[in-house]
Amino acid sequence: LPHLGVFEMPSEDKYGTFKVLPQGGPEPIAIYVPMTLRDWLAGQALAGYMASLREAVGDHVARVGAEESYRIADAMLMARKDNSDGRK
Repeated sequence: LPHLGVFEMPSEDKYGTFKVLPQGGPEPIAIYVPMTLRDWLAGQALAGYMASLREAVGDHVARVGAEESYRIADAMLMARKDNSDGRK
């Protein structure tokens, strides 16, 4: 492999960073990724949604899937906040 990569998860208010470890290089190279935790969660939800489809989708279905994915991400962040407050 020419390089190995490690993605540092973003937080709700901080963007993520992808660190690439070049083969034979002494130091990792940090690559800025303009993605929040909300974006990452929405991407994961969208990937699951798209994997469940059996055929190609048009623009409308893709847009609805993206909007729903952000709603799911928002619900995940709310559940995460509720759990951090000591609720289960």
